[in-house]
Amino acid sequence: MGRPGGGAIPPIGRPAGRAPVGELRVGCMGRRSPGRSGRRAGAQPPRITETAWFRHEHDEVPEAAWKRPAIGSAANCAACHRAAAQGDYRERNIRIPR
Repeated sequence: MGRPGGGAIPPIGRPAGRAPVGELRVGCMGRRSPGRSGRRAGAQPPRITETAWFRHEHDEVPEAAWKRPAIGSAANCAACHRAAAQGDYRERNIRIPR
């Protein structure tokens, strides 16, 4: 198999053209193609409230707080993030309703 512009791709671990001796030539193996998400076709993306990132960012919020009438659920961002409608989720703009 060749590469664009001609020439064979040397085996992994062998010098390639001007590459320093001993440098590995990996190519694009293991990289995702553009536009590929890694999910199976038709699979729904996870809800943001189910991600490890969300759980980490909200680990200080007691479980009982999510059930308060003013909040309702973790999906109600605007209940605590006062500037959520503008895309602002900074901690300085958080107020957890009682």
